[in-house]
Amino acid sequence: MSEPPQSVEARALRLFLTAEPDDWPRLAPRVTEAIGADALQRIVRATLARAGELDTVTDSPDGLIVSGNRGRVRAWAQAAPDGELGALRIENARYTPPRRRPRPPAPVTWTHGDTVRAGQLLGEIGNTGNTTEPHLHLHAERDGLGLDLEFTGVPGRLHRGRTIHT
Repeated sequence: MSEPPQSVEARALRLFLTAEPDDWPRLAPRVTEAIGADALQRIVRATLARAGELDTVTDSPDGLIVSGNRGRVRAWAQAAPDGELGALRIENARYTPPRRRPRPPAPVTWTHGDTVRAGQLLGEIGNTGNTTEPHLHLHAERDGLGLDLEFTGVPGRLHRGRTIHT
Protein backbone atom coordinates (compact mmCIF):
# COMPACT_ATOMS: atom_id res chain seq x y z
CA MET A 1 0.00 0.00 0.00
CA SER A 2 1.52 3.34 -1.01
CA GLU A 3 1.66 6.40 1.23
CA PRO A 4 -0.83 9.20 0.53
CA PRO A 5 0.56 12.12 -1.45
CA GLN A 6 2.16 14.80 0.70
CA SER A 7 0.51 18.23 0.68
CA VAL A 8 2.22 21.24 -0.85
CA GLU A 9 2.39 22.68 2.69
CA ALA A 10 4.24 19.65 4.07
CA ARG A 11 6.71 19.66 1.18
CA ALA A 12 7.26 23.43 1.47
CA LEU A 13 7.81 23.27 5.24
CA ARG A 14 10.31 20.41 4.92
CA LEU A 15 12.23 22.30 2.24
CA PHE A 16 12.18 25.45 4.39
CA LEU A 17 13.38 23.68 7.57
CA THR A 18 16.25 22.01 5.73
CA ALA A 19 17.32 25.14 3.81
CA GLU A 20 20.08 27.52 4.76
CA PRO A 21 18.89 30.79 6.40
CA ASP A 22 20.13 32.71 3.35
CA ASP A 23 17.49 30.86 1.26
CA TRP A 24 14.53 31.71 3.54
CA PRO A 25 13.69 35.07 1.91
CA ARG A 26 13.25 33.20 -1.39
CA LEU A 27 11.30 30.26 0.11
CA ALA A 28 9.12 32.31 2.49
CA PRO A 29 9.41 36.02 1.65
CA ARG A 30 6.25 37.12 3.51
CA VAL A 31 7.11 35.10 6.62
CA THR A 32 10.69 36.39 6.65
CA GLU A 33 9.54 39.98 6.17
CA ALA A 34 6.78 39.73 8.78
CA ILE A 35 8.90 38.55 11.69
CA GLY A 36 12.45 39.25 10.58
CA ALA A 37 15.32 36.95 9.78
CA ASP A 38 16.73 36.90 13.33
CA ALA A 39 13.42 35.94 14.97
CA LEU A 40 12.76 33.35 12.29
CA GLN A 41 16.19 31.81 12.84
CA ARG A 42 15.48 31.54 16.60
CA ILE A 43 12.14 29.83 15.89
CA VAL A 44 13.62 27.34 13.42
CA ARG A 45 16.54 26.55 15.75
CA ALA A 46 14.16 25.95 18.66
CA THR A 47 11.94 23.75 16.49
CA LEU A 48 14.84 21.63 15.31
CA ALA A 49 16.21 21.43 18.88
CA ARG A 50 12.88 19.92 20.03
CA ALA A 51 12.48 17.60 17.02
CA GLY A 52 16.15 16.75 16.54
CA GLU A 53 17.58 15.75 13.20
CA LEU A 54 14.69 16.21 10.77
CA ASP A 55 13.18 13.00 9.47
CA THR A 56 9.75 13.84 8.02
CA VAL A 57 7.04 16.49 7.79
CA THR A 58 3.68 14.76 7.51
CA ASP A 59 0.06 15.81 7.21
CA SER A 60 -2.26 14.87 10.05
CA PRO A 61 -5.72 15.88 11.32
CA ASP A 62 -3.85 17.95 13.94
CA GLY A 63 -1.73 19.93 11.46
CA LEU A 64 1.71 19.28 10.04
CA ILE A 65 3.87 17.04 12.21
CA VAL A 66 7.61 17.75 12.10
CA SER A 67 9.35 14.53 13.20
CA GLY A 68 12.96 14.05 14.11
CA ASN A 69 15.17 11.74 16.13
CA ARG A 70 14.25 13.52 19.43
CA GLY A 71 10.52 14.01 19.02
CA ARG A 72 7.74 15.75 17.13
CA VAL A 73 6.55 19.35 16.80
CA ARG A 74 3.21 20.51 15.39
CA ALA A 75 3.07 23.26 12.79
CA TRP A 76 0.62 24.88 10.39
CA ALA A 77 1.56 26.42 7.06
CA GLN A 78 0.01 27.95 3.98
CA ALA A 79 1.84 27.50 0.72
CA ALA A 80 1.28 28.47 -2.89
CA PRO A 81 1.22 25.73 -5.54
CA ASP A 82 4.84 26.63 -6.40
CA GLY A 83 5.84 25.81 -2.79
CA GLU A 84 6.37 29.37 -1.52
CA LEU A 85 5.43 29.55 2.18
CA GLY A 86 2.98 32.39 2.75
CA ALA A 87 2.21 31.75 6.43
CA LEU A 88 3.79 29.62 9.13
CA ARG A 89 2.98 28.78 12.74
CA ILE A 90 5.03 26.38 14.83
CA GLU A 91 4.03 25.31 18.34
CA ASN A 92 6.59 26.03 21.03
CA ALA A 93 6.32 22.54 22.54
CA ARG A 94 6.89 18.90 21.73
CA TYR A 95 3.85 17.30 20.10
CA THR A 96 2.07 14.37 21.69
CA PRO A 97 -0.81 12.98 19.64
CA PRO A 98 -4.16 13.04 21.46
CA ARG A 99 -5.83 9.76 22.30
CA ARG A 100 -8.54 9.27 19.75
CA ARG A 101 -11.61 7.17 20.14
CA PRO A 102 -12.00 4.60 17.40
CA ARG A 103 -14.15 6.00 14.65
CA PRO A 104 -16.69 3.93 12.77
CA PRO A 105 -16.08 3.43 9.07
CA ALA A 106 -17.32 6.46 7.19
CA PRO A 107 -20.00 5.86 4.56
CA VAL A 108 -18.25 8.33 2.23
CA THR A 109 -17.50 6.97 -1.22
CA TRP A 110 -15.25 9.68 -2.68
CA THR A 111 -11.47 9.87 -2.58
CA HIS A 112 -8.81 12.50 -3.20
CA GLY A 113 -9.03 13.80 -6.75
CA ASP A 114 -12.63 12.69 -7.42
CA THR A 115 -15.18 15.08 -8.86
CA VAL A 116 -18.21 15.40 -6.59
CA ARG A 117 -21.72 16.28 -7.73
CA ALA A 118 -24.53 18.32 -6.20
CA GLY A 119 -26.32 16.34 -3.51
CA GLN A 120 -23.50 13.84 -2.96
CA LEU A 121 -22.69 12.96 0.67
CA LEU A 122 -19.27 14.43 1.48
CA GLY A 123 -18.97 13.71 5.19
CA GLU A 124 -20.78 13.41 8.49
CA ILE A 125 -20.83 15.65 11.52
CA GLY A 126 -18.86 14.02 14.29
CA ASN A 127 -16.38 14.28 17.12
CA THR A 128 -13.63 11.74 16.48
CA GLY A 129 -10.56 13.63 17.63
CA ASN A 130 -9.30 16.25 20.05
CA THR A 131 -12.20 18.70 19.64
CA THR A 132 -14.68 20.40 21.93
CA GLU A 133 -17.79 19.64 19.89
CA PRO A 134 -18.93 17.71 16.82
CA HIS A 135 -18.09 19.46 13.56
CA LEU A 136 -17.35 18.92 9.89
CA HIS A 137 -14.28 20.29 8.09
CA LEU A 138 -14.60 20.99 4.37
CA HIS A 139 -11.97 22.24 1.96
CA ALA A 140 -12.12 22.38 -1.80
CA GLU A 141 -9.48 23.48 -4.25
CA ARG A 142 -8.77 23.56 -7.96
CA ASP A 143 -5.19 23.73 -9.24
CA GLY A 144 -3.97 24.32 -5.68
CA LEU A 145 -6.22 27.33 -5.00
CA GLY A 146 -9.04 27.29 -2.45
CA LEU A 147 -12.60 27.50 -3.79
CA ASP A 148 -15.59 29.29 -2.29
CA LEU A 149 -18.31 26.77 -1.40
CA GLU A 150 -22.05 27.37 -1.62
CA PHE A 151 -24.69 25.33 0.18
CA THR A 152 -28.43 25.24 -0.40
CA GLY A 153 -30.33 26.73 2.53
CA VAL A 154 -27.27 28.41 4.09
CA PRO A 155 -27.52 32.18 3.60
CA GLY A 156 -24.50 34.47 3.51
CA ARG A 157 -20.83 33.94 2.88
CA LEU A 158 -19.02 30.98 4.39
CA HIS A 159 -15.68 31.77 6.01
CA ARG A 160 -13.18 30.31 8.43
CA GLY A 161 -14.70 30.07 11.89
CA ARG A 162 -18.31 30.64 10.84
CA THR A 163 -20.80 28.60 12.85
CA ILE A 164 -24.00 27.45 11.19
CA HIS A 165 -26.94 26.31 13.31
CA THR A 166 -29.69 24.28 11.73
